Amino acid sequence: MQVPLSTVASFVNKVSPLTINHQGVFPSVTLSFNLAPGVALGDAVEQIDKVRRELNMPFTVQGAFHDRHRQEERHHDDFALDAERSRAMSPLAAIREACLLRFRPIMMTTFAAIGIAIGGLLVSQWLTLDTTPVVYLYLDRLSGWLTRRGGHRKVAVEWGLAVDRL
Repeated sequence: MQVPLSTVASFVNKVSPLTINHQGVFPSVTLSFNLAPGVALGDAVEQIDKVRRELNMPFTVQGAFHDRHRQEERHHDDFALDAERSRAMSPLAAIREACLLRFRPIMMTTFAAIGIAIGGLLVSQWLTLDTTPVVYLYLDRLSGWLTRRGGHRKVAVEWGLAVDRL
């Protein structure tokens, strides 16, 4: 027996989000903000917590703060715009300074990535060169052991191998 969908659900045409983010099983939202110059993240967190207490937010509303802003993660244009606005630099001078400031972190990241890639290649080569002979010799010994026991043809047939090759 089929139950009409309208008995358990209703339909409404409206604008709604395509996805809902979750933190564990709970719906969540991410708020991003920039700090004013000279303001520490700890001070901003204290102010946000103070406002949350003043609003008597339910205990189910929780906040987590992550210090994701690191100087080396800023982009060239961030540095250049900041230099143009705060120090009245020309665009050429600002982007030149930004490139000089960003060169070291970019190179560190690049060399770290190259190091990881080379390390991964070395490990994979070592595993290949080390494990292939071990597995080969193990299978050779297993084959010899099965041959001595006389059971190699039975195992070969069970595994679907050509018996005439053994």
